[in-house]
Amino acid sequence: MEERDRTAVADVAAQLVSARRAAVLLPEYPGPLPTDLSNAYARQAATLARWPASDPVAGWKVARIGAEWQARFPEERLIGPILLRNVHRYSTGQVLDCPVFERGFAAVEAEIGVFVASDAPPSRTEWTADAAADWVGTMCVGVEIASSPLATINDLGPGAVISDFGNNWGGIAGASISDWRSRTRALAVTTRIDNIVVGSASIEIPGKPLEAFAFALGKAAKLGRPLRAGQYISCGMITGVHDIRVGQNSRVSFGERETPAQRFKNAFTFNQQNLRYVCDLADHKKEEPTKNYDHNHRANHADDEQQPARRKRADSENHHCQNSDDQLSAHEPQR
Repeated sequence: MEERDRTAVADVAAQLVSARRAAVLLPEYPGPLPTDLSNAYARQAATLARWPASDPVAGWKVARIGAEWQARFPEERLIGPILLRNVHRYSTGQVLDCPVFERGFAAVEAEIGVFVASDAPPSRTEWTADAAADWVGTMCVGVEIASSPLATINDLGPGAVISDFGNNWGGIAGASISDWRSRTRALAVTTRIDNIVVGSASIEIPGKPLEAFAFALGKAAKLGRPLRAGQYISCGMITGVHDIRVGQNSRVSFGERETPAQRFKNAFTFNQQNLRYVCDLADHKKEEPTKNYDHNHRANHADDEQQPARRKRADSENHHCQNSDDQLSAHEPQR
């Protein structure tokens, strides 16, 4: 990389990090957009180098790269870091207020997550789904909180997403899927915002999640950050990318298991102590009537896909999360 390019990468990274630490909105991308995958991941590396060492990478989100972007970014998927402060796991009755960037981009995505069983070999960069299965410690249901100070981030494409922390601001792990290796039926998933159904789909387990995990194993190694034991991998959206606002609640149902229930709040300045982890005794087993609508619903896919369509500005949101450590298979309806 030429000196001029290194300077440009460093300048963009500095502005992206500053915006997240201070919760300051970015009216536009801070510099020329990444032109290819190499440039995008160079900016991602530069942002992580500037982020405080006390808040290291504790996982990765995986997202599909849409067909319309493939010519410029010729990989099936992308990865983005999940910081230690933003990896959450919950038991029955816990409720979490999750921060997002007010008037920036904010969305909730139902996902399947994987906790890495052991350190992956640094030199191994090619993985199949079958090989990746041996590195699965726990597979679970969960949610990704996507948020950025840049409201138009997804419109700008995978390069912008990769460079700005993968457009991630949280990974939430719920109930474990004890029978993930032997499942023969799809898992039904429904996402609600303010008790309105905004997306529903089904996903084959292990299927797409294991393919996404295999990609993360290989890509992280190529970036010089091989996956480590205990890291959390969020394996791609299931029901869609659902815009959400501060003060709204979301709930994701997997079979009969509801995990998590979420409420969104404003993002925070890095040194402020205003990120509240709230534990309430909440019982979500009794369902209120729900209505269906499509206004906030992205197309249903079994894996994350960065959508180029213009998103509405998301005023910030607060996301609550309720999960159970009980195993998912014990609570599913028999089909």
